[in-house]
Amino acid sequence: MILSILATTKLAIKQCFKTCYAWLLLALSIFCIAGAIGRGSELAMVRQISLCWLPLAIVVIFGVGILWMGCSSIANDIEEKRFIGTAVAPVKKSSVWIGRWLGLVLSTALLLAIVFFMIGINGKLAVGSERPHDKLELLPESREQTINEIYEQMLIDASRDAGGEFVQNKDQKLETMKELKRQLSWQYFPLAAGAARTWDFSLESFSLKPQEKIYLKLAFLSMSGTTGGADGMLKIYNKNKNELVAEFEMSSDARGNVYYEISTDKLVGASTVRVVFENASEQAEGSSVLIGYEESLEVFAPIGGFWQNLFYAYLMCLGLLSIMAAMGISFGMQYSFPVAIFSAFVVMLMLVIASGNAINEYDSESSCGHKHNGEEEKTALFSEVVRKSAQGVSSAVHYTTSAFIDEEPLSKLGSNRTISGSKVFEWSVISFIIIPFFLCIIGSVVLSKKEYK
Repeated sequence: MILSILATTKLAIKQCFKTCYAWLLLALSIFCIAGAIGRGSELAMVRQISLCWLPLAIVVIFGVGILWMGCSSIANDIEEKRFIGTAVAPVKKSSVWIGRWLGLVLSTALLLAIVFFMIGINGKLAVGSERPHDKLELLPESREQTINEIYEQMLIDASRDAGGEFVQNKDQKLETMKELKRQLSWQYFPLAAGAARTWDFSLESFSLKPQEKIYLKLAFLSMSGTTGGADGMLKIYNKNKNELVAEFEMSSDARGNVYYEISTDKLVGASTVRVVFENASEQAEGSSVLIGYEESLEVFAPIGGFWQNLFYAYLMCLGLLSIMAAMGISFGMQYSFPVAIFSAFVVMLMLVIASGNAINEYDSESSCGHKHNGEEEKTALFSEVVRKSAQGVSSAVHYTTSAFIDEEPLSKLGSNRTISGSKVFEWSVISFIIIPFFLCIIGSVVLSKKEYK
């Protein structure tokens, strides 16, 4: 079986490079890369063009090409009554499918590798050699410290409102702390004038080098919930040495999301970085800062490398093309080429829509199954079947593509963020093994019904 697969794969690769498919994709990709060189003036715009928009355009081009080639690979053999893989001996239908798919994926992988290498060279020239950044983990001690700070402030506020000391017993305290933990993921809490809040972030998985940068992002809200300014001091420490790394004086002009760059020179070798914000605004003035829990302060440090990030994006994009190739081959086994390509494009469009609508309004009891007068509404059986089927397809598509959708590799390339290796592995298993396996079964069953002369 292995020899049959290899023989079919070899023929599929030859077929790809004999046609204009491979060379057309390569020519279009080079044309896109050449057109993007020198575009944009700001560094952020250059980065987006070179490492986000440009790869996206090329993946779309390759996606259309591989779907077209997949549909035509066996559909033409069926129409012309010839079976390339059985010139000498009978071959299993699954071997034909796997060989065709593998040949198409390997051909595309080679072309896409060349294109992504060119994108990498263009990106290095355009945005420099800065390493991608990943988000630092907030240490558990900081979480508990934040909860205790908020709890103490709540007791002070309650005592002031009550005109005397406000005391909670042990059970009440535990219940309050439990509620605080629940709310910390989405609520903001006021920070009194002169009070400080401390965050500790782990640097253990980061190998910092001198003369690099870490980035801080702070989010501020006013007491009314709108974007507000901040008056105070922001201090960054090397916690291991208790050494001040950087200090920033903030004013009310620092509104909404505020970004700071900090040199890593004093953080090389450190395992923890501490960030302290001391509020100088008066609550009575209505400008006191509301400091959130985790989302209010994010710290990003350099990790990995540019080429590693680009390779992860390459694998995730190739996984998407692998699914399209598998779908094209299976459709080509069922229909003539024009019908196959039309059906494949329609199904791909439906799956894209479904992946974005996995969570839909059908889960709401208030919008389905009841009338406004309180009487239960009886849904027609056909409508209910259609609804359940659509909901199931949408959920299944969202589940199988969630690793790719959540990771957004091309967006992270453009924003200089690190792509998760675990997400890449998860997506590779889904796109190179699980989905092609099911499509292979379908294609093999259909192919077994065909006759070749």
